Amino acid sequence: MTTPIVQAGAALVANGLTLTAAAEALGTAGKELIEFQQTDPTGWASELHQARKRSANGPQPNQSKKPIPSTPLEQALQTIKRTAALVAAGDTIKAAAEKLDIESKKLYRLTERWKTDWKSELEVARAQLRAIGCETPVAAPCKRIRNGIRKATALAAAGLDHPEIAAALNVPATTIHSWQTDYHELWNLEYDRAMEAVLLLIRSQAGTNQVFNDPADYIRRARLCERWARNNDREIFPQTEVTTLSSFFETHYISMRLGDASKETIKTYRDTIKLWCLVTGNPPLKEINTALLGTFKSIVQKLPGLKKGTAISVNTVRKHLRNLQVLLDKAGPPGFKNRDAAGIIPGPVAWIKPPRAEEKTPRFVQHEHISDVYKAAVCMDQPRIEGVKPPSWWRTLIVTAFNTQLRRRSLFELLWDEVDFENHILDLPPKRLKSRRRQIVHLNEVTIAHLKKIRIFRVPRELVFPWPYAQGWFDKCFHRLQAEAGIPRRDYFGLHDLRRTAATILWEDSPQAAQYALGHSSMNTTRDFYVNGQSIVARALDALPQPRAFAAKLSSSKRQSG
Repeated sequence: MTTPIVQAGAALVANGLTLTAAAEALGTAGKELIEFQQTDPTGWASELHQARKRSANGPQPNQSKKPIPSTPLEQALQTIKRTAALVAAGDTIKAAAEKLDIESKKLYRLTERWKTDWKSELEVARAQLRAIGCETPVAAPCKRIRNGIRKATALAAAGLDHPEIAAALNVPATTIHSWQTDYHELWNLEYDRAMEAVLLLIRSQAGTNQVFNDPADYIRRARLCERWARNNDREIFPQTEVTTLSSFFETHYISMRLGDASKETIKTYRDTIKLWCLVTGNPPLKEINTALLGTFKSIVQKLPGLKKGTAISVNTVRKHLRNLQVLLDKAGPPGFKNRDAAGIIPGPVAWIKPPRAEEKTPRFVQHEHISDVYKAAVCMDQPRIEGVKPPSWWRTLIVTAFNTQLRRRSLFELLWDEVDFENHILDLPPKRLKSRRRQIVHLNEVTIAHLKKIRIFRVPRELVFPWPYAQGWFDKCFHRLQAEAGIPRRDYFGLHDLRRTAATILWEDSPQAAQYALGHSSMNTTRDFYVNGQSIVARALDALPQPRAFAAKLSSSKRQSG
């Protein structure tokens, strides 16, 4: 039985590497490849034959890692339609699966994965029955199931997922899924009732001392309630005629200050406002004072972080408070340094001191890891772009990211029209750069050679690095590539880490070159957030000339240890 290491090694050999070179490319895992070839030559020959066949036919998708398409395939859609017709006529999912000769688990997964299409087809089937005068029969569960659904939806409204609900009710997880699917109308009815109760509770607790009892639990329930209200075209806190922080942002600040801002910047402000509303209840602007800001700060500091078991970072708390302060200042009275303020708050604006930022040492990626990832790109099978092999796409992206120091967004928005091969430059317009200033980026010979390799004239393409999937899938694929390269999980890096690594190398030779290459207006920004000073100091100390007595002592110690 072959392993992923053997399959990766066979792919390397099929693409032109010798067995020894493939083992070296796999690093410590190369020993397993050599042992397999020696102990099972027949199996190795078979695996190599399959790898060469895949290479000849083009890269094949890895079924276990294949991204899910945005719409169901025709066969799946037809199955959903037939199932919807049966369920609309009164059958359960399980009964429909028996009539369609499909495994019930497979049908459950199908309706769950394509939930939007399933609901749409179900509504269509019910409308057709009503059009011919047939009432849609509703499944009549027994009292035990009705009570179970009522308890399960109450737990779901509290933020528990299906496994947690099943554990709390001491039933299998499949039972919870069956209740939700087979008796979806009753489930939705009970869930809406439970969420209505949670909505009233959140409205009564927001902005009061009750939030202090368990801020993490309150925010978890409040965020779930906010999503439910949004999906039902409702507001968790109804809008009033009085101007609040959220209404000021939407009606004034976006048009006044964020006309050319990126989606990420606007999303950052909206995240802060959403958290503000959930904690404080979105009071009028004129009622926001220093005490309320202090309460908000204290509660946010007690929230959990993104990773399970961690606390929210100091920098995240600082970000939310700074965003709030910017909005409050722009809602306050105009002044010499605040001429575009709206003047909605007549008097002095409330202020709270944000926590001091915790500066982290910028990540420096070892050249060996970059080389390993570059070599391991031969195993990648995505993205599937006409005329460009996935390994070439990944290698060119890594080379370009390292040698141009462009941000991730700029890389994925880079156009072929902006690449000047003759003058070896990238001419980037201001509208797609964070600094909003035109930037000319030099292209060295290595980058030029790689870009030419993926430029296919017979296939017109606007983007240099098209990525037809979600950005979250890129992160997963990039992590998978690093896993194939044998890099430990703790050492995984991103495209921005390549930017920091290159900045550190450039800074050591010329701080001005590093600043201009990264497009920063201030050298302090480059030094504080992108340059890994520890690695620079370490190399300088290792090369520091030593007094003769120090060197003699070192030589004596080496002789004694030898």
